[in-house]
Amino acid sequence: MLQRRLTSLIVSTLLVCAAWTSVATASGRSVLDDYDDDGQIQRCYSDAEFTDALNLADTNREVYGAAIDIIEQRRLECAQTTTAPTSTTTEDGGNPALWATIGLIGVAALGAIGYLAWARRQRSDDDTPA
Repeated sequence: MLQRRLTSLIVSTLLVCAAWTSVATASGRSVLDDYDDDGQIQRCYSDAEFTDALNLADTNREVYGAAIDIIEQRRLECAQTTTAPTSTTTEDGGNPALWATIGLIGVAALGAIGYLAWARRQRSDDDTPA
């Protein structure tokens, strides 16, 4: 019973971490998805996200050729506002949210392995005759 609860907790934690990672590591794909909705970019993204979107659009000009001008225009509009979000990427290219998530997943995995080893040992100790 306790093992099932722990397993459920670990799986839930890993799913939340995976979802959080995808949000925390938004990329140019997010900008292109925004463009795909209605041919416009509705919100402001970080400069790194706009740059990544332009690179993705440039490599696939057949699909996103028209998006390039819209991305560049929206990038300028967002740069002029004071509410433009800052990038989630640090100067050295690392993403702290991604590393925090990886660390959390590692701790959860080590905890699960430790618990399962302990539970197995408890079961084997119970099976040994006294």
